[in-house]
Amino acid sequence: MLKNADICAVPCGSPDEIKALADFVAVACADGAVADFIDYLTKIFKKS
Repeated sequence: MLKNADICAVPCGSPDEIKALADFVAVACADGAVADFIDYLTKIFKKS
């Protein structure tokens, strides 16, 4: 699923082989991984 997604993110606690597939490695889930990914998306789409 991660390979087929246009943009994918995983939390920093993911296994290294999963992180290698991701476009973005977010903070830990407990530290706000979803918000971290939203911030990332906001920044990359503002550049477009």
